[in-house]
Amino acid sequence: MSGGEPGPWEALPHSEAERWGEDIFDPQTRRRWCAAIMFGGLPYLWRYPAKVPRDMLLDSLELRDGDRVLLVGEAVEDVGFDADISAAIGEKGELVSLDLRSRVLDKFLSGEVPKWEWTETHEFPDEHFDCVLVGQAVAHAGDWHREGAELLRVMKPGRRIVLGEISFSETFYSRVQTDVHIEYWVRKLMAGMGEPFDGLPYWNLTEVAGAFNGLVDELETFEWRGVDLLWGRKP
Repeated sequence: MSGGEPGPWEALPHSEAERWGEDIFDPQTRRRWCAAIMFGGLPYLWRYPAKVPRDMLLDSLELRDGDRVLLVGEAVEDVGFDADISAAIGEKGELVSLDLRSRVLDKFLSGEVPKWEWTETHEFPDEHFDCVLVGQAVAHAGDWHREGAELLRVMKPGRRIVLGEISFSETFYSRVQTDVHIEYWVRKLMAGMGEPFDGLPYWNLTEVAGAFNGLVDELETFEWRGVDLLWGRKP
């Protein structure tokens, strides 16, 4: 906080210990609970509040029976993207799923920025997949110019690449700051995890679109209540 103000946890009166329990003042206990509140909500968010953009994301893939699909995401089984894709491509189709969730949390909770080069696709030949979905992993690419080109390399021409992210963009923080209660809650959660208020990783949708500009046809973006979507067709 600015001006020498205490953080939201330091300002919590110790007299509250009798009501909430002494362990609420233990930094490790706070970190564990704040992380559990901040993270783990993707299955709920994608299945319920963000169901409409989820349907848009899946429809934009233009899946066909027998397709071979690459899915890169977080908590993909719990979110259900894998089941949705498998149902659309049928028994003759093939789904390769790369779940980055554990690596993301390991990096974040160890103080590293959870962005890196995705090398898992290097083993696949050119045009191996019919289409690609990045379902909730956009924030964790090290460089979208590099990662985007690699994902397009393993895709067949004429098919769609689709990206979807429930993001922590600049608009998230500006919306949070419109209400002192919401800003306090978010600051308290971030401080409890030992992170700055704006310490969550993301890629701006405009930046991601810029990385695909000229590489795909029919490039489109969509933003709704913090959900970012992007899709395009490989020439």
